[in-house]
Amino acid sequence: MEHIHFPAKDHHEMSGILSTNGVNRESRDLNPYPDDRQHSLGMFGENIEIAEDKPLKRGTSYSTSIAASLAAMLLDSSRQETDKVDGLDLFRMKEMRVRTNVPVGMAKESSDGKYK
Repeated sequence: MEHIHFPAKDHHEMSGILSTNGVNRESRDLNPYPDDRQHSLGMFGENIEIAEDKPLKRGTSYSTSIAASLAAMLLDSSRQETDKVDGLDLFRMKEMRVRTNVPVGMAKESSDGKYK
C-alpha cells in the first residue's frame, strides 16, 4: 500500500487545523491525532449553521474554511497602510515561522488543557 499524503503532513510548510466545539474543547471524533512536530490551530467546527432551514454541520473542513478566512483577513490587514499592529510581524507572513507565531500569539489555551 502506498503512503497516504495530505497537506498538513508537511509540518515544515503547513499548519494543521483541528475542530473545536463552542467551549473550546477539541472535537475528538473529528480530528486526527495531534502531531508534536507541528503546530495545529484549533478553530470551531461543530454546530455550524450554513442555512436556517438546514441541519447544523460539523468537521475539520468547516474549521479549515473559517481559519482560512481569518488568515485572509490577517494578510489583508498586513497590507493596509493604516492601523498597523505593533509587535506582529505581518509583513513576513509568507515565512512559516511568522505564519505560526501570529496565530500562536493570538491563541487561547483549550479549555481541556490539551492544546494552545
